[in-house]
Amino acid sequence: MDTHARGRAGNDSDNKSIEIVPGRLYWISDKNPPKSRTHEFYFCIDNDLVYEPFFADFGPLDLGKVHLFCKELEKLINDQQYSTYKIYHYTSLDYAK
Repeated sequence: MDTHARGRAGNDSDNKSIEIVPGRLYWISDKNPPKSRTHEFYFCIDNDLVYEPFFADFGPLDLGKVHLFCKELEKLINDQQYSTYKIYHYTSLDYAK
């Protein structure tokens, strides 16, 4: 997964995030990655877990990829290095991702 910590002071009010787990996990979808902030960790799976269409369809990832995402997110949330960080999952606006 494309993961990286960022570092600049700021607050949640100036980004487009949706709070998933209060004070801990957020989601962002935008044309550009979020701006850097102190004690925040951003990751993106757009290039790692890609939807494989069955025909001319679109849809959610298959259950194997959903399971992989959940396991990786669980590792990240339980990692002591990021215990005081807000964690942001961001995605691009590219519908093919």
